[in-house]
Amino acid sequence: MTADTHTISSPRARAVDASTTRLITSALEIKRDEKKGKIWSHIRRKWLVETPEETVRQNYLLILINDYGFSLDQIDEEVSLTGPGSASARADFAIWRTEEEKADGKSPFIIVECKSDNVTIKEQDYKQGEYYARMSRAPFFVTHNSRETKYWRAKEDRMPGYAEEIENIPHANATDQDIEELLSKLRTFKDGISSTRDALDTQLSYRGREVVV
Repeated sequence: MTADTHTISSPRARAVDASTTRLITSALEIKRDEKKGKIWSHIRRKWLVETPEETVRQNYLLILINDYGFSLDQIDEEVSLTGPGSASARADFAIWRTEEEKADGKSPFIIVECKSDNVTIKEQDYKQGEYYARMSRAPFFVTHNSRETKYWRAKEDRMPGYAEEIENIPHANATDQDIEELLSKLRTFKDGISSTRDALDTQLSYRGREVVV
């Protein structure tokens, strides 16, 4: 790795080493090649041009791994979706409840739609996330940049454009009971996503620190 390649880590997830019962730290980190203006994709395992949206996407991956406890093998990136009029539709992230469900080609658990920090997430972005979730039959979706993060429940038994805002998405180790408790705290918008102007904005800040290696 060259001297101008940097890594940034989010708050570190901690794991227990069963053999010694000591706490060890393990965290996914951002890697970038500043000379070439590129950022590393841990999912696709290749260097990508670091656009503003790509920066947001790779930083949110750190949160999904380090804070929510998902593994890289549970997540796919830039996922092609099929459906009427969706020839170019791609979800930023699709997350499966288990690695086995992903390997078996089952519907994802969560869809994530990221936007660059220099744009305001609008109603059409909520609708896009809901559309992607509906197409992939994912029960949850997220709309995110570092200025605003919202968490949603998609419902197949409602008309397109309807979603329910919830306080958070399930963590990787969430039980069925945990998910039911989470859904009990949802914020319902009876008029669909178009009523989200009064929703509570949930913001995630990147709390990572930069390390030069």
